[in-house]
Amino acid sequence: MSMEKILLIEQDKTQCEELKTLLTEQGFKVFTTDKSTRAMSMVDNDNIALVIFCYSTEDQNRLRFLEHTRKKSKTIKIIMLSEEMNEAILTEVKGLIDSAILKPFDSEKLIQTVAKVLPRKRRESSLNKIDKKVFSSN
Repeated sequence: MSMEKILLIEQDKTQCEELKTLLTEQGFKVFTTDKSTRAMSMVDNDNIALVIFCYSTEDQNRLRFLEHTRKKSKTIKIIMLSEEMNEAILTEVKGLIDSAILKPFDSEKLIQTVAKVLPRKRRESSLNKIDKKVFSSN
């Protein structure tokens, strides 16, 4: 069984290493970068299942990256980590992300969120897919 791949975009090197260790312990293959421009080619070439994206106003290409990822694949999930969640940020990323977590957060919160947006393939059965259709009518 191949490991699912997560792309972690984080400017803070310490936080990046902590998150990479945590996700690797959960059985994921983790790629990291601090630039969303480089992340675009990784999304194109590395069969990524999930992007964990740290929102940063310094990253001028963040929106271009999110839009690029959405166009590239409907199946790639995106979790945004951010130190603030305000109307402007949420409006900017609306429809481009699958989930958002406010920093600081504990590792349990991240693991739960990853599990929610990225169900393990072995849990997937045709019955689960039917259940999801039945219960996803919000």
